[in-house]
Amino acid sequence: MFTSSTATTPSVSRSPSEDSFKESSDLASNTATYTALFVAQSIEQLMSRFVIQHLSPFEITEKVYLQDWYYGFKMNFGKTFPTGREYLSLPLEEYQKLFSGQPAEIRQVVNAMEHAFHSCFTQLLEQQKVMVAVGTYDRARVENELIPQSQSNELEFMVKNGFRLMELQTKAARGDYTPLLDYLLAYSADSNEIWKTFIMALATTNRTLNWKQKEEFLDLIYKARVSSTVIGEQIDVWYRYLRAHKAWLSKDQTVKRFEV
Repeated sequence: MFTSSTATTPSVSRSPSEDSFKESSDLASNTATYTALFVAQSIEQLMSRFVIQHLSPFEITEKVYLQDWYYGFKMNFGKTFPTGREYLSLPLEEYQKLFSGQPAEIRQVVNAMEHAFHSCFTQLLEQQKVMVAVGTYDRARVENELIPQSQSNELEFMVKNGFRLMELQTKAARGDYTPLLDYLLAYSADSNEIWKTFIMALATTNRTLNWKQKEEFLDLIYKARVSSTVIGEQIDVWYRYLRAHKAWLSKDQTVKRFEV
């Protein structure tokens, strides 16, 4: 679990049972929602013309960043493929129940989705020279085997992700906050931990704020936190406030810091 005491480096004890990999029952239903044959054909047609590179959230250079990268990959995959979000959120047996049709048609849609996941995942990582695919990669193998293996060297994982976190905090201080938010969500940070990390990122680049500026800074945080119950929306609102209220910045800071 990402804790405030490890704000500079995520914990190395990462397993698919943690929040970022948890399967949700919210999407489960006892009633078939989709026509199996139609979805299967839609997936197959999409695979024949889709540019897979669009699914990569960032250029991954080393395996130690796999959990962070995989979180973004899942988000993009789920938005791109029909029933992709359900496939990534439900146990396979629950996913199968979403479809109506003959057993062979239901097998076809499941196979099409698993083929799409495997092909997109392995092609992206092989193209970026992060791995050489051996066998088939489904969700279970990626989350239970590949990601834990990528973090097996505890010291390497701690050091390299510590530097990555610092880089993302620097970007966040300049206005590009999404990479840091996704990183923290990938490691199951809770809302308080996320806020602390963002506050530290901006505080380290604004050490000369006067009392009035600090009060305004705090007020903007309060307003953002009550604007929504969703942490991502809170951070988004906060950055909108920061772009609109720059008086709290010290005089030697530039407005460009919050431009996107």
